[in-house]
Amino acid sequence: MSQLTGNAVKVSILQSLASATLPSVQDSAGTEYGRFCRAFVNFSGDPASIRASFNVSSITENDAGDYTVNFTTAMPDANYAINVTASAGRPLSGSHSSTAPATGSCRIIIGMGSHTGSFTQFNGDFVNVSVFR
Repeated sequence: MSQLTGNAVKVSILQSLASATLPSVQDSAGTEYGRFCRAFVNFSGDPASIRASFNVSSITENDAGDYTVNFTTAMPDANYAINVTASAGRPLSGSHSSTAPATGSCRIIIGMGSHTGSFTQFNGDFVNVSVFR
């Protein structure tokens, strides 16, 4: 693995997208400050159809607006951050479900909230999920 060094910041360069070792951002002392996105997917929600992805093997549609994102390579643990955006002709809310994240997958719920506090699940035309750890 080669490295770029400049202004006391060292960035490891990924040699192959198939590599399980993701690049990290480090200072000159080797202190890690973060990693790049470990998985992302852009998909259509009904039926669940992947448009583009990295480290996502498939999407399982559990119910309207309820999906499981399955990872190609598992996360090192379940302590990762999930970001969700979605739309279906209008912006939708996205969230992680009450199901605890697993190393091999995460479950997301998308839909629309109202001023009364209700939440209605919808299949999204465009659903985007990114995972960081």
